Amino acid sequence: MKRNQLLLLIILVLVATNLYLLWYVNNSQPTEEPKLTRNERLKNWVQRDLGFDSAQAEQYIALRNQRDSLLKPVNAELRDAKMRMIALKSNPEASDSLVQSVVQNIAAKQAAVELVYLAHFRRLNALCLPDQRPRLDSLLERVIKRNTGGGADSTLPRMN
Repeated sequence: MKRNQLLLLIILVLVATNLYLLWYVNNSQPTEEPKLTRNERLKNWVQRDLGFDSAQAEQYIALRNQRDSLLKPVNAELRDAKMRMIALKSNPEASDSLVQSVVQNIAAKQAAVELVYLAHFRRLNALCLPDQRPRLDSLLERVIKRNTGGGADSTLPRMN
């Protein structure tokens, strides 16, 4: 008889513990992290991954915004040129010279994009302290490999 009472007491304690845990989990408020702006995420990222100080991070944001404003019209032109190429798919009669012209136009627009990026990378390199440059170089190599199908690197954040 005593054994049954002991088992009943243990079961009651376990049931009470489970009920308390269910109540606690359902009534505890989840801690929401504040939503960071894109610039705040970027600033945190360059400080963490490149070792930038606060002033460097602010300069990085300014350089990135400058790059983005330079690229906006060039990307619009590139998009239009690629749309002209896509329109050729419906025209089997398009001459080889027309196709070559459209493709060369795309290549010229893409070259303009790459030149903006090269200038941006040079400004970033100048912003870095000597001990930060190897981290920047490593980062740029990983970005290039990821963006050209050379392997995905999940440690790189997407900053769209």
